[in-house]
Amino acid sequence: MKRLFIGSTSLLILFIIICVYACNKKPCGDYTCYNKGILLYDTDNCKCICPANTRGENCEINLIDSIDGDYNTIDTCTMINSISKIIQLDDSTFNLKNLGDFTCSGGDYYIKFVIKNDLINIDSQYVCPTLGTFDGYLFFGSGIIDYETKKIIIDYTVNYYSGGSNQIEKCRVFYEKL
Repeated sequence: MKRLFIGSTSLLILFIIICVYACNKKPCGDYTCYNKGILLYDTDNCKCICPANTRGENCEINLIDSIDGDYNTIDTCTMINSISKIIQLDDSTFNLKNLGDFTCSGGDYYIKFVIKNDLINIDSQYVCPTLGTFDGYLFFGSGIIDYETKKIIIDYTVNYYSGGSNQIEKCRVFYEKL
């Protein structure tokens, strides 16, 4: 009986050691995904699935970090070559300062846009209204970012009332990071 107990106990201890080792074994070792990337293990292959706005084998490149800052701009509507600023608001939302350099009695104006991967979306928004005399400029558009060259192209439409009629301008602006 004593032998049976020792043998059973030894088997149980061996089983526990094997289970603990198997349960704690990480199939990907120290392979790490950054910026909230998801680690996938598929038949002896570890890889990261990167969230929007990140790149790299381990999602280590946060594309958004490179967008914030000053840019040289050329606008096809106003034909103005100027310095403009892009300001980061959160993980994927930014402000463009003075898109198109239209006249605004309140001074600077900001157009909000969202980035997903290399695409820009500008939802419809009014800026620069003057109480009782001017409804403001209605902006909307889209664009693309080349993260390697640090260049951005935005196609936008601005709609406003001037000289007794509605004005619609379709414009393109080129941004090059300084």
